[in-house]
Amino acid sequence: MFDPMDRFYELENWRRSLVMLPPGSLALDREDAVALIAELQEAEGRLRGLRDALKLLLPMDGD
Repeated sequence: MFDPMDRFYELENWRRSLVMLPPGSLALDREDAVALIAELQEAEGRLRGLRDALKLLLPMDGD
């Protein structure tokens, strides 16, 4: 099963790895990559919030 917290921590690990790259690294532009991962983390957080809100709206099994 998909665990959004695992994905959040995976993204945070990627972000930390990218931050350690020297400025001007050829992989990805460091600043753009860090900004992209920050956006992904924000989107993951919003998605997690939406899922939690939907769980409150959906009937529980056995009701």
